[in-house]
Amino acid sequence: MSCLALLGIFVPSLGWHWVLFVWVYALAWFLVTDRVKLLAYRVFDPTGVADEPGEEGTSQPEVRGTAAAGAHDDGPHAAIG
Repeated sequence: MSCLALLGIFVPSLGWHWVLFVWVYALAWFLVTDRVKLLAYRVFDPTGVADEPGEEGTSQPEVRGTAAAGAHDDGPHAAIG
C-alpha cells in the first residue's frame, strides 16, 4: 500500500515524508496497543491459568502413564473390574 500511495496509483501521490510518518505512527500505536492487551490479560486472568497450554484449567486433557498404556484403551470403563 505504501508504494501505491507513494507512486500515486489509485490515489494522489504522497511524498516519502508522509509515507514514513504513517509507518512510524502505525508502529508506535502497535506497540502501545500490544502493551494494553498484555495488561488486559493480567487484569482478566490474574491467576495466569491460560499462560501455558496443558496447564490445569484448560481444555487439554492431562496425560497419565506411558504412551503404551493408552494404546489399547477400550473406553472409559476398561480399567474397571
